[in-house]
Amino acid sequence: IEVPLCGHATLASAHMLFASGRLARSEPAHFQTKSGRLTAHADGNWIALDFPAFESVPAAPPSALVDAVGVHPIETRRVDRKGTDEYWILELASEADVRGATPQFSAMTACAPDPVIVTGRSASSDFDFVSRFFAPSHGIDEDPVTGAAHCMLGPYWRAKLGRDELVGYQASRRGGIVRVGVRGNRVELRGEAVTVSEGSILV
Repeated sequence: IEVPLCGHATLASAHMLFASGRLARSEPAHFQTKSGRLTAHADGNWIALDFPAFESVPAAPPSALVDAVGVHPIETRRVDRKGTDEYWILELASEADVRGATPQFSAMTACAPDPVIVTGRSASSDFDFVSRFFAPSHGIDEDPVTGAAHCMLGPYWRAKLGRDELVGYQASRRGGIVRVGVRGNRVELRGEAVTVSEGSILV
């Protein structure tokens, strides 16, 4: 499906604009998207993305969905993306619980179309929180690193930890680091990108 907000695509597009010289690294890259205007800035070896922030509210997800994810959350919250799918945040008691979750993806799809974020405090001083993101009804059983999820996790963990600057680790098989700065109703997500291949189209 086409998603309204995609961190991977925005990061990669900005990286190619800067790396190819089509845009000077001192200039911002602007993108018109289904989530409004998104801006990217080069920040040393990192790229900073200006994305919307999404607040969550306490809510109880369907018990069948929680069972399908295979976890025992200590807190559950719902994120309403204003016309798109609802997202669920399930906070677990530990990083080990987040890493050890073994969702049944077919069961998740059968009981609810909503994506699910599981998260917990990091056991390492290098990170503030860890997370994983599941969206099997969108064709993504588990996303390696999810910018849109951190638009929700930033405000969530800011409220818990009392800091605007956070570092998250998405504990998928591939894994990835996202630096998150909460700026009112916006978040700044900082990530890294590398060029793995180049090609030419001949006509």
